[in-house]
Amino acid sequence: MVAVVALLAAAGLAVGYGYRQQIAVGHMTAQASVANATINEMQGQLSTLTAKLNEMSAAQQAAAAAAAQQKTPAVHANAAGAKLAAGKKSTTENKRLKELQARIDEQQKQLKETQDQVAKNRVDLEGNLNSTRDELNGSIAKTHEELVALAKRGERSYFEFDLTKSKQFQRVDR
Repeated sequence: MVAVVALLAAAGLAVGYGYRQQIAVGHMTAQASVANATINEMQGQLSTLTAKLNEMSAAQQAAAAAAAQQKTPAVHANAAGAKLAAGKKSTTENKRLKELQARIDEQQKQLKETQDQVAKNRVDLEGNLNSTRDELNGSIAKTHEELVALAKRGERSYFEFDLTKSKQFQRVDR
């Protein structure tokens, strides 16, 4: 009777531990979905910034081409003044481009870190899930050989007995 109670207690502990691991899996899955949503949002922002950068670059090239076509002798007379104004404009645009590039690099770095963290969480989750399965499968003996193996591990004391089906009460000794 003591052995039956001990086996029931062990089974109860195993079920409780499995339930706890299932809750942990749920939490990890929720964290992974939040991280994936963050990654998708950052990728959208990155593509938007890349499109803006391409537009600015194309506009700058178009303006330079238009200025080259419209050069006249009067413009040659004021070439020094035009170069000075163009130099100020281009340095301002260069600063903006550098600032935009720095932002893009920062977001790419954050995106990479988030992807690495998601991958790490996924590996941890799979490892925890596999170890839980192994522990639960390895701690329940179904045959005499498995019972002997559990007893050799020395985790608990095990008693083997046979129950016969009858309507009479029967005492079981160790």
